[in-house]
Amino acid sequence: MESGWLIELKASVQSTPAYYGENEEGVLGWTSDNMKAIRFARKEDAQLIIDCEGYTEAFACEHGWG
Repeated sequence: MESGWLIELKASVQSTPAYYGENEEGVLGWTSDNMKAIRFARKEDAQLIIDCEGYTEAFACEHGWG
């Protein structure tokens, strides 16, 4: 099983999960497809992007693919 850290929007912002990655237009943004999300090896790396981008409604979450 593969695992990694994703940046996810809080449920209060969107009714379905949204992840930071390649969106429907093919650019970086929010996507509902966890396979298009950017995977980080460490929680600290995901948190660094959250902090640098100033996202207040996002959090780093551990995710597994199997």
